[in-house]
Amino acid sequence: IDFMMGKIPSFECTALIDDAYYNGNEENEFVFKTVGTMETDAKVTNYNVRKEETEIGNLVTDAIKELTKAQIAVANGGGIRASLLKGDINGKDLLSVCPYDNKIVVLSMSGETLYQMLENSLSALERDKIPGGRFLQISGASYAFDSLKPIGSRLIDVKLSDGTLIDKASFYTVAVNDYMCGQKGYIAGNGDGYTMLNVYSKDIAKPLNISIELETDKTYRDAIISYFANHDNERVAPI
Repeated sequence: IDFMMGKIPSFECTALIDDAYYNGNEENEFVFKTVGTMETDAKVTNYNVRKEETEIGNLVTDAIKELTKAQIAVANGGGIRASLLKGDINGKDLLSVCPYDNKIVVLSMSGETLYQMLENSLSALERDKIPGGRFLQISGASYAFDSLKPIGSRLIDVKLSDGTLIDKASFYTVAVNDYMCGQKGYIAGNGDGYTMLNVYSKDIAKPLNISIELETDKTYRDAIISYFANHDNERVAPI
């Protein structure tokens, strides 16, 4: 690409190609490296990650939660793009599953803000007959909803993993990604409507009852790699 755009001469281009062919490069090393093994399939099919709990969503959010130590972890369904199938998993597979480089952020938020976040995740279930990517997969908690109710009143309840109902007046640590937090702003559809999580964008006012607990330089891919490494003697089988 640099050669075609006139940034480097042809002899430099061919030298770089020769070097990559004979010695490999960091990108190719990651693409072909085995990072873990799946015991079962965790499939993306019929937009399931954008409208319901899924095995692949559980794996991604469990990995994020384990990496960050947050009480709750969520992942936007639109950020999960492909299946992980039974057998060895390599870097190329993870690039297909989680192609975006959005960074994981842990926020401290009120239960009220948590409810607002989850209500927003339910607001595009039937957009243009293809569910919106804002639907949240979750770990550390569960939520029930009624998709037949009007937008803005679909959420029924939210519970921690032990069955305790979320208290709207209490605070919780929640791992999200910086895209949802306004890193790219909220204009032209960026941020998927998660304005209640804004800690970065100057497009809109920053809400109360929310603050940054931890910024990481880790992506969903990094979290999955870490999860496989932490469970090295296991064949991962998400439920």
